Amino acid sequence: IAAGILAAPAVLFLDEPTSGLDSFAALSVMGYLQRMARAAEHIIISTIHQPRSAIWEMFDKVTLLANGRLMYHGARGEMTEWFRQLGYTHDALKQGVASDWALDLVAVGFAKPAKYYGHTMRTRDDLAAASKAFLENYMRTQPVTKYNPQPGSSAGSQGTIAGRVRNIMPGAAISDIQPDRGSKYPTGALRQFLSLVHREFVLITRNPFDVAARCLTFTWVAILIGLLYYAMPTDGTSLRSRLNLCYVGLSFVVLMPYISMGLYTSDKRFYLADASAKLYRPVAYYMAKVFVTTPFQIICALCFAWTLYGMAGLRHGGEYIAKWGCIVTLVYLISVQVLHACAIFAPNQDTAFMLSIVWTTVQMLVSTFFVNFSEVTYNNWLTQLRYISAVYFGFEALVLNEFTNVKLSCSQGLGEEYMSFVLTAFPNLSGAQRAGIRTLTRPDPGCIVDTIAVVDYFEFGRPFTTTVGILLGYLGVMHVLTYIAMVLSARKEAR
Repeated sequence: IAAGILAAPAVLFLDEPTSGLDSFAALSVMGYLQRMARAAEHIIISTIHQPRSAIWEMFDKVTLLANGRLMYHGARGEMTEWFRQLGYTHDALKQGVASDWALDLVAVGFAKPAKYYGHTMRTRDDLAAASKAFLENYMRTQPVTKYNPQPGSSAGSQGTIAGRVRNIMPGAAISDIQPDRGSKYPTGALRQFLSLVHREFVLITRNPFDVAARCLTFTWVAILIGLLYYAMPTDGTSLRSRLNLCYVGLSFVVLMPYISMGLYTSDKRFYLADASAKLYRPVAYYMAKVFVTTPFQIICALCFAWTLYGMAGLRHGGEYIAKWGCIVTLVYLISVQVLHACAIFAPNQDTAFMLSIVWTTVQMLVSTFFVNFSEVTYNNWLTQLRYISAVYFGFEALVLNEFTNVKLSCSQGLGEEYMSFVLTAFPNLSGAQRAGIRTLTRPDPGCIVDTIAVVDYFEFGRPFTTTVGILLGYLGVMHVLTYIAMVLSARKEAR
């Protein structure tokens, strides 16, 4: 009922609104509806069974149906008088509320002892006769216009309220039967936004365990990865591990939003139901959802990013820690928004998954971690996909954050496993070449690994602020696309 009246419709249809309510709750609900009808001049049409006397007195007009026949339609207070004219008398002391008596009167097919029910309808013929009498009287005394479709009128116009109004009353418009509120929404955008913010916040925090579980999921995944990279050496032997970790951190935040795909599709169903009833403006709903959910998403992403960063022992310094958290969070927000957009665009959850997987595959393959773009000789055009890969831009920023102006010590010599790999990979090296390579395993206080070579290999060099701007722009574009998809879906649902 609350959802139905939120948009303050001109005509409100209710099907047994008091079912399941106790006597006092039913009276309270019907009292509110009566005040709504009186104060704002709304038309409220409701079916109701066995109303208490106080509720019965609230109705202006009543319609009594029985076995598919119209038995009475008119002022509530005149119903008993009409049936008295047909020979059916209502005794309030003996038979109670007029509504109960009327339902008993038209109930046929049951034993109805005369000492309890008096003169009453007992057969379908009695119903037919009473219905016929009412219709003849109604057509004679009321200014009824019979509906006749105009020749040449389209089926579409006949099937709409506006079309029927024009056919019955030439020159009339739908506004003649619906009050002009000046807007199709009953309240302003700001009030809708604030109300929806409160609703979204309640929905998210209603189950604190669920919110905590999501953050814990990010945290335990970060701990698991961190255990693999725990306490990395600070010398040159950790070069490959540091590079891998830059990619691993981003790949997992791209995958983590998949655990919430079901929420996005269910949100879509609720939104379309509300939008079809015009309960609020799409922009108010979308802005409220973004305003409430984004802080929780940022918290989850930072839990993952900083837990992993600390356990692995990446580059020390508050600036580098903050940059790592910033990039990981932006890539995660983009991933969440892409999956949300896919859930809105797609007709079902399976299609949304397929669209999301296509995007995720592109993100990972063209991140330049697996293949250097300069080494692609055929189908070089595929490398241009990197410009729609948030992971590519994020990976570049993390590599620069970790390796720019960093020199790792190799004073203890490079590990024997590196030398074994090189010698095995190049079996035709001469003895002199092998001896030269083996010298790298010997301790040398002046030995350093200049990590700028890693940056040059990937051809990275974009300023950090530029990358942040690109990722923010990417996120903004996805928000716009998601909003457009929501509006189009709502219009399609309305049709």
